[in-house]
Amino acid sequence: MTVTAPRKIIINGLFLSRRLTGMERTARELVREMDALVDDCYTPLELAVPWDAVDDLHLRNISIRVVGSRTGTAWEQTSLARYVLRERGWCLSICSTAPLFCKGGVFIHDIAYLQHPEWFTSLYSRLSAAWHRVNYAYAARRADVLYTVSEWSKEQICACLGVDSQKVVVVPNGWQHILHVKEDEGAARLHPELLERPFFFTLCSLAPNKNLPWVVGAAKRNPDTLFVVAGNLNKVAYGERFKDELPGNMLLLGYVSDGESRWLMGHCRAFLFPSLYEGFGIPPLEALSCGAAVVVSHATALPEVLGDAVHYVDPEAAIPDLDEILAEPVGDAGAVLSRYSYSKAAEVVCRSLEDRGLLRRKVV
Repeated sequence: MTVTAPRKIIINGLFLSRRLTGMERTARELVREMDALVDDCYTPLELAVPWDAVDDLHLRNISIRVVGSRTGTAWEQTSLARYVLRERGWCLSICSTAPLFCKGGVFIHDIAYLQHPEWFTSLYSRLSAAWHRVNYAYAARRADVLYTVSEWSKEQICACLGVDSQKVVVVPNGWQHILHVKEDEGAARLHPELLERPFFFTLCSLAPNKNLPWVVGAAKRNPDTLFVVAGNLNKVAYGERFKDELPGNMLLLGYVSDGESRWLMGHCRAFLFPSLYEGFGIPPLEALSCGAAVVVSHATALPEVLGDAVHYVDPEAAIPDLDEILAEPVGDAGAVLSRYSYSKAAEVVCRSLEDRGLLRRKVV
């Protein structure tokens, strides 16, 4: 399907003003790689950002434009929307929300807000879920193209939103950002027991899909082994869902830096990722790249993404014996890792824009 060529492609740069999570990291790396691919384009590409954005991308071909005086969602729906309409642009939004009255394309990483409303019970999470459902409806009806990160997510989007499969382009994430991160032993300096005894490591939150109760159950079953949890245990966002008493062999680190996370992945006995719902799953790829054994749920997109390079568990069954799980053979991690990169993702996005007549290259 082709559409009328815009004067310019305007990338929604709200992600540069938000805390770095999986989606924001994907957006940063994807834009960097797209920048390397558009040096010969006739159609200009521009990254529109709010005034509080932190620009550390060092782009050469995609220009950066500070737009408006607002921040957050208000900026996206007013300042950015007015700018895109005034410039007769086409807006590419990478982090699941988009200016609702503009032509464009939207990444929908997953539709957990739609498929599992029972997970979102706090006021904050209910409001977030409602807003994302509005964006899903916009994307299904008005967006020229939808992007998502796995074939599994594409199937869910097409089935739940009634979208033609030809409208949805799969753009898998990458993991190579971890290669540019220097290991940081900061967590071990604060907690010397990390150097003294074997430990399992997980990145987790109170979000129900992350399945923290499984980790607690595994820790209770293995009282002589340390279980280390890094991540934001934010009860404001997710409500007081988890009330079980934590066993003494669990160490909650809270937020850790990328360098600390890389050290923990590289020194753990295994990286645990018992998630109930993932559109892709970047952390297990990061752990594989650090040489860790990885245990993940056999659920949603994880088997598609990780293949035979990891150990699988049923996240809703009884906690298995981790020693027995880790004794099972797995496939070559390198073969799985080679399938994914942000450069490949950028190629897919640029090709999809060209195929739809949105991105035109100079004729030599």
